[in-house]
Amino acid sequence: MKHNAIRIIAMMLVLILAMNPLTVFATDFIEESSVEDSRASNYISSTYATVTNTNGRVEVYFRIIGTGTMNSIGAAQIQLMDSSGTTVKTFNYKTTSGMMSYSTYRHFGSVFYSGSASTRYTAIVTFQASNNSGSDNRTFRATQP
Repeated sequence: MKHNAIRIIAMMLVLILAMNPLTVFATDFIEESSVEDSRASNYISSTYATVTNTNGRVEVYFRIIGTGTMNSIGAAQIQLMDSSGTTVKTFNYKTTSGMMSYSTYRHFGSVFYSGSASTRYTAIVTFQASNNSGSDNRTFRATQP
């Protein structure tokens, strides 16, 4: 009987917290402060990028979603910088495969760099989307955690 009473009280507390307006507000705030852009332009719906460094193997992952089917969509350029702000590598879609897609509404991919395990990296990703009506660019800064 005592065990059931504790269970009922615990369930009531969970329900009270779930329905509390402050809890709902805090959840909304966390979702709105995401690092992902929301509706960037008439051509770009959202962009996102991350940088990871696993024992010196640096990966820049990127994602772009267009507002519809684009003639071309992806990362036009990725500038990788070390912790001092020095550019260590620049990737360009014309010379690096996998950075751009064609006749689609989204693109995602990764580029890799052989760096130092002890260095923290930042990537400046210039996204691009274009269709018959025009084009737009959007810049996203991703810093290794």
